[in-house]
Amino acid sequence: MSHPVDQVIGHQIDSGVIQGVSTAATVHVNNLAMLEALLNVGATGFEIGTIGLGLMFFCFGLQTQRLAKKYGAHVPSIARRRQFVGALLMQTGLSAPFVINWLIASARDAALFN
Repeated sequence: MSHPVDQVIGHQIDSGVIQGVSTAATVHVNNLAMLEALLNVGATGFEIGTIGLGLMFFCFGLQTQRLAKKYGAHVPSIARRRQFVGALLMQTGLSAPFVINWLIASARDAALFN
């Protein structure tokens, strides 16, 4: 019986060497895929942030409107403006990833990164 250290398992190659592939030409990096991943992370953060901020504005607008009715004050335009800004922020946050993905698809189709 031989010692386990003396046995070789299969053919071992250096991990830095690619056998059977000519690497003399320039190796292209998929810059569009890296840019797309970065922009998707940013779009998701922007979406979460604007939806949260929009909800905050919208809720403050509802609270202002409720308090104005309760105490008889006349501030409905401020309340409606806050609600409108909140709804607009939420809509912007929801549409940002779609717009960014559309721009990336346009760049890919126009071969801007080839």
